[in-house]
Amino acid sequence: MARYLTELIGTFFLVFVIGMTAVAGLSAAPIAIGCTLMVMVYMGGHISGAHYNPAVSIAVFLRGSLEKSDWGPAHRLLSCFRSAFLALAISSAWARVIL
Repeated sequence: MARYLTELIGTFFLVFVIGMTAVAGLSAAPIAIGCTLMVMVYMGGHISGAHYNPAVSIAVFLRGSLEKSDWGPAHRLLSCFRSAFLALAISSAWARVIL
């Protein structure tokens, strides 16, 4: 269970930071995204293998190192949708305050 919770938290923060930096249009967006990913890998890499990006999970699965029972994209999808909606809500609220 800790493995899936770690994946959920890591995916949430990664997608949230990507969404917020995309909305803000920052020139330092790649640095923010890279730092977030680095922190998430150090935080949970030893617990879950740090498959925060679904492309990593697909590659490891195709290589044969990931069992079908470990393949749980539902928690990643849930986390992606939650963080995307949160980024949208925050950016919409900021837009209303600024405008």
